[in-house]
Amino acid sequence: MRYDECLADSVPIGSGIIEAGCENVVGQRMKRTGMCWSVVDANPVLWLRRAHLGGWIDRYWNDHGTRLAA
Repeated sequence: MRYDECLADSVPIGSGIIEAGCENVVGQRMKRTGMCWSVVDANPVLWLRRAHLGGWIDRYWNDHGTRLAA
């Protein structure tokens, strides 16, 4: 990573902002009133949310949809 260029462009180089973003995404989906998730159930939902927010949901379904239907 080119830290000097990132700092010059005001790009965050620490992990704090990424961790806060992950907590926000997880919190929005998983911590609503009355929800209770196990790790086994939560992980696929988080993968789908990540694919949706990342703009690659179609690729995700193309890769995984046939396995889910089986």
